[in-house]
Amino acid sequence: MGLLQLYILLLAMVLTLEILAAHFFERLEMLSTLRDRDHLTGVLNRAGFERAVSAVYAGRTQVIVSLLLIDIDEFKAVNDALGHPAGDAVLQHVGAVLIEHSRAGDVVGRIGGDEFTILAVGLDAEGAWALGERIRRRLDEKVVAVYDRKISACCSFGVATVNIERGYETLYVAADAALYEAKRLGRNRVVSGSADAG
Repeated sequence: MGLLQLYILLLAMVLTLEILAAHFFERLEMLSTLRDRDHLTGVLNRAGFERAVSAVYAGRTQVIVSLLLIDIDEFKAVNDALGHPAGDAVLQHVGAVLIEHSRAGDVVGRIGGDEFTILAVGLDAEGAWALGERIRRRLDEKVVAVYDRKISACCSFGVATVNIERGYETLYVAADAALYEAKRLGRNRVVSGSADAG
């Protein structure tokens, strides 16, 4: 075998390995994306959301962050009365509305059975409340049709805004308290909380 033929063979092997490596990393990235997605709603699952929150908080200072915690009102009653396919349809609808109405760069996740969340960097308290209210109205207006029945996907929202240096736990506790207050006040509303209250 001549030197030129050996060179061409080695070059072909290197190119083949590069193509295989690129394909491998592309598949690995796709699997990672699938691992982080909630298969039913299309938003991040809890683990994916937590990874995204860690990435947002890594090395950032002097920026405000807002958290919207969203809970579907009377969701158990839908599952109990109409079955899990109806509940799944409501979850899919809520996920689609959250994706459609959140801002580019917002982190949207499903963190529990009927609990969703949006982490928004650089969105002040007024903007966070307005985002929640816009989504709440959209969910309130549009019903989900299942088995010839129309189901409402009303949600309660707890919203909080803090400087990122205060930490995610502080933000979460404030948004959770606001969500509890929204439910106490009768559901299907947006309540803003304060990290300094209580």
